[in-house]
Amino acid sequence: MDAMLRLLPRRCRLHGQRHWTARDREACRQAHLDKRQADIERKTKQQSVPREPAYRREERKWKERRRAAAIAAHVGVPSTIHEEMVVDRNGERQLFSLFPKELDVVGVLTSLDVFPANKLLRNGMSLNDDGGLLLDGYPYETQQTLVDAAVDLFFRLDTALDLDEPIRLYRGLGLFVSPNQFDPDVAGLSAYLHHGTPWDPVLRDLGFGFACTNPKEALRFGRAQQGSSATLQVLFELEADRGLCIPKASARSRNLFQSVYDIEVIKIANAQVIFPPGTEWEIVEAPEKSEHIVIVGGKQLQVPLVRMKQVA
Repeated sequence: MDAMLRLLPRRCRLHGQRHWTARDREACRQAHLDKRQADIERKTKQQSVPREPAYRREERKWKERRRAAAIAAHVGVPSTIHEEMVVDRNGERQLFSLFPKELDVVGVLTSLDVFPANKLLRNGMSLNDDGGLLLDGYPYETQQTLVDAAVDLFFRLDTALDLDEPIRLYRGLGLFVSPNQFDPDVAGLSAYLHHGTPWDPVLRDLGFGFACTNPKEALRFGRAQQGSSATLQVLFELEADRGLCIPKASARSRNLFQSVYDIEVIKIANAQVIFPPGTEWEIVEAPEKSEHIVIVGGKQLQVPLVRMKQVA
């Protein structure tokens, strides 16, 4: 009996059965080789993946715990100022309709990193050069790539950009005594304020526009955007009915707070509205001279006040 068993083909280790024909034995041998090669490739891949350092792992866990605690502790406090309430209400609706990558684009738009692209847009210059240091860390190779992503975002929002009621906003801007191709005049307002010549009836902004509910914050933002070379700071009072709203950080719902928590700039942004390139404004009123004192929201501001209304 033992002698007869020794004559039988051995059971293969892969399938656990006997192969009686040469074809079956060759197939079994090839299967062994394929399995061995797959094991080698799997081990090589495992060895090539760098192991996360312990301190990195602890740092990541600490950030996750801090994030979870912040979200759990967040309680939105509704705004009491009417303009902020409009921004908060519409912003919740708009931001919730965006995908994560689109929220990342909004994060760039709410940061200082959008300034170079805006200057190029308004001066009609190419955006296809290297993105520069300000785009390091972002998935945009050039300023044009960033602008295309932002324009696509506004295009997709479409009618969702319409606000449920008009809102009064403020925007600060610096004007130059001697405008040039790099620092152009804004609808002829610099010439009007300095020399009394007529201003243009409509301003078409070729860049992304930004406005907020706080006039002092608007002037501070305008100075940061234009720099110290601008000779005259102007406060624009805007009547707007269309734009992308960023709710005040403290007034956001917990769900929205969680959605934008990892986007640092949006997380701390105050109530503001962003307008796409090509937005048009009708200039309704401008002061007769460059030095003008206005009272806005109980605050006395020694700047020219130009009133505009959104028309497109």
